[in-house]
Amino acid sequence: MLKYKFLSFNILKKKKLCQFSIIMFSVMIVFCIFINGLSNGLKRKYEKLKEENINHSYIVLNSNKTYEEIIKDIEKLEHIVKFYPVMLLETNNQKLTYFDNNLIKLLDGSYPKNKNDVIVSSNSGKKINDIIKININNHTFNLKVVGVYDVNNQNFPFNNLFDNYIYTSFEFINDIVNNNNISSVIIQVTDYKKVSSVVDKITKMANYDIILTDENSLALDRYDNFSKSINNLSKFLMLFSCLIIAIVQLVIIYDNKLDIAILKSLGYANLKIFVLILFYSLILLVISIIPSIFILALITIFLKELIILNMVMFIKIFFSFLILIIIVTSFFYFFIKKINIIKLIKD
Repeated sequence: MLKYKFLSFNILKKKKLCQFSIIMFSVMIVFCIFINGLSNGLKRKYEKLKEENINHSYIVLNSNKTYEEIIKDIEKLEHIVKFYPVMLLETNNQKLTYFDNNLIKLLDGSYPKNKNDVIVSSNSGKKINDIIKININNHTFNLKVVGVYDVNNQNFPFNNLFDNYIYTSFEFINDIVNNNNISSVIIQVTDYKKVSSVVDKITKMANYDIILTDENSLALDRYDNFSKSINNLSKFLMLFSCLIIAIVQLVIIYDNKLDIAILKSLGYANLKIFVLILFYSLILLVISIIPSIFILALITIFLKELIILNMVMFIKIFFSFLILIIIVTSFFYFFIKKINIIKLIKD
């Protein structure tokens, strides 16, 4: 085994070759992990913006059609998550309606879980657990306040038309409001990007007015497009890494071709020499992890709000490089076979 030392330890004395290989491996590891981290960071930012602007996935339909006719038209549409009528009720100087949780930003408390739970405006003077008595058709209902919303910070696509309303559970108001009095419906689309196609189909139907919000859609699109571009860049970078690894492996083999030729003249098989070259390359890859971790730690400190790095990503990139080194070194096996001591002496 001592005859193989040049490929295991003595070769590490070739400082220029080692420095070149470690630098190239380190640079590629850092770039690959950084790009993947940036892609994850942008994707997280995009998903967060989508959640904050969930109202972009909502469409409000106003029509002079009956509620049954509106339902039949909506059922013809694709990409619909859910829909429900805009139900309004005024009694005892109180205004009540229903919106799903996505369209209500709470300051305190929770969303309705029971039929008689309600959410009130921060201007109402009501507090959590207060009881509001509502008289409807000679029946008194005790509504329990479970949440408080901020009038000035809502997701409603109605331009503050429903400020200071009491928001009830769907079950409560649906039992009271007559469907014949419904002329508006709220539709949630699977994704805000599908809204335009849904709107186009609704436009082709007669007697509909459409309300939607899109003030931040351009920002959402920018993050989405940038995230996709970075993701495509990460795939290109892996291909580029393959090329870099091929160059490094070729330099390692070429720089040690005399030692390889001597071993072959002593009767050592090409396969054994191939394994030792692979072993040496893996040693350099492992060594390159040290500066890579240091550089990535610095990047994380300065760009922690923009990128997401984790150990799983690091392990994934490392094993990707490991596989690439094995594949590329296998490709150069034919080059090892052609190395000949007699030919080198003649040259």
